[in-house]
Amino acid sequence: MNSSTNSSTVSAKSTLLNYFQESFQELKKVTWPTRNQAIRLTAIVLGFCFVAAAVMGVLDLAFNQGYRLLVNYAGKVVPQTTPASNTGTPAKQNPTSNAPSVKVNTSGGDASVSVQPLQGQFDPTKAKNAGATSNSSNSNPKK
Repeated sequence: MNSSTNSSTVSAKSTLLNYFQESFQELKKVTWPTRNQAIRLTAIVLGFCFVAAAVMGVLDLAFNQGYRLLVNYAGKVVPQTTPASNTGTPAKQNPTSNAPSVKVNTSGGDASVSVQPLQGQFDPTKAKNAGATSNSSNSNPKK
């Protein structure tokens, strides 16, 4: 057993040594560029990198501006209600909308939301059969 282990260890060492020797022999056969060629080729690669970066930057700026214009145009074409801001002020409403007024308050780290129904809407708290009316209209027997 010992002799086979020793022979495999010696064989592995000689194989690894042989690999490095052959690698260095191949590296001696390589035609390396001169100093001036290396500098010139490096400058060409760096130049192309800067040009590509500039082109990508210009394209990114153009697409970003185009996206902003598109979003602004879409906001003007399709009227929307403005969502409530974080300052606790009520949201502006579209005059043709039947949506209730929403107020969001995020001061002090706690968020609170209050909803004010529009005048003339049904108020279930004032109806005599508020529980029966809301249950019959919203009941779902499959719950």
